[in-house]
Amino acid sequence: MNMDEVYFCCLYGNNENEVIIRHIDRDPDYEAEMIALEGNFWNDHVLTQTPPPYTEDGELTLESVRRHFGPADENAPEIELSVPLASSLVRYTELQAEKSELNREVKRVENEMKRLQGRIDQLQWELDHADIVRLQENSGKAIDRVKQALSETYLELVKNKLAVNDTMGAWQLMFSTVGTNSELLQKTADKLATAYGNIAYTADKALGGKKYDNAREQLENISKQQLLIQEQIRQEQDKKKTDNDQIKEWEQKIEELGQQAVEIINEMVEDIIGGSSSDIAEQLSDAFFEAFQNGEDYAEAWGDKVNEIVADVLKRMLVSKFLEEPLGDIFDKYKKKWFKDGNFVGLDEVINSMGAFASDLNAVGEDFATIWENLPDSVKNMFTVTDEASREASQKGIATASQESVDELNGRATAIQGHTFSISENTKLLLGSVNLILQSVLNIERYSETTAEQISEVRLNVKEVRDTVNDIQLKGIKLK
Repeated sequence: MNMDEVYFCCLYGNNENEVIIRHIDRDPDYEAEMIALEGNFWNDHVLTQTPPPYTEDGELTLESVRRHFGPADENAPEIELSVPLASSLVRYTELQAEKSELNREVKRVENEMKRLQGRIDQLQWELDHADIVRLQENSGKAIDRVKQALSETYLELVKNKLAVNDTMGAWQLMFSTVGTNSELLQKTADKLATAYGNIAYTADKALGGKKYDNAREQLENISKQQLLIQEQIRQEQDKKKTDNDQIKEWEQKIEELGQQAVEIINEMVEDIIGGSSSDIAEQLSDAFFEAFQNGEDYAEAWGDKVNEIVADVLKRMLVSKFLEEPLGDIFDKYKKKWFKDGNFVGLDEVINSMGAFASDLNAVGEDFATIWENLPDSVKNMFTVTDEASREASQKGIATASQESVDELNGRATAIQGHTFSISENTKLLLGSVNLILQSVLNIERYSETTAEQISEVRLNVKEVRDTVNDIQLKGIKLK
């Protein structure tokens, strides 16, 4: 039979799902090589009755000799070995035994090293692909999903063939693959698309506090890698020919993993605070020195900046704790509505669902408002109301007032304007007098003997500020 490919099927279990199908393509180059070797063996050895040379190891050679010449003749005379040759033979036998034992130990160590490396690679993959691991935990592994869909489609199509007595078609299907059977490919792809379309929006996401809860798992992952690498080092050191370069590479890997473990928690701390220690130091120092240069209360400016930083932390933590997960549930809900089994339902359906979508978002807002109202005043006071917001609130209050209230306010405003004008005129007179007084005071101070004392006091104040700044630089700021 001159065929270019072959399929073979093996039913290895006790049910129809435990079946494998393999495909082999013809290899003309390999065929030509085998034919040439067979021709050489036939012409040079079989026809000439010349045994081929032994090229295998000693055990196979002895086994071949025994099969060809039969077992040893027990009645044959004994061959006496000389003392040196006998000693060498005994030593050879001992060395052969030691070699076999060492080979078994080397094989065991190599297998153990491969197992350790495989586990390390798996742990590193899980660390680098946290989203995929999370998706596997919530919705199963993609490879299992593919295998299940393919198995179900095979079974479904075979049953359909047998239902119409198409036995030949069923057999052909069993020997087909997704690469050669378009129907099998399309139906399996449909099943997978439906499965992926039904996976929740939040399946691969860490919302709320979960993104910080995963830190412990990541640290344990890194610790396991370090321990397994250390075991590899120990195994390598136990070898007679130790690969020191490989050991050095593994030791460096342990150090890199240690740094990675430190960075995991540090990055989460910075994510919570909203920046690194250098970032926060820059914000606080800017507020301090800007206030000092403007002649303002630098301690108050520092405190205001601290309140701003803390308010930003509180805002992000409140959002993570009380908004991310409820909003994730809403996204899950509308993903199912808008993409049923992975099929988009259309823009009209999305538009028609906007009322319910708005209601769901507002419900989350109402819950969040209730949570906010129940927070301690010490927390809410961290969030300051801007002057612009206060003005807007006042404008909204006037806009919603009754006409009688507005008339009364207008009357009061007119009276206030009259008083304000009188105060303004009197203030002008006072300012004139004050200017004269100030001029006299300045002339007096120019020749006052207290000038030196005032300069000393200024110098003292400057020294205190400098000392305070130095303390900040050396000791830092402790936030309570």
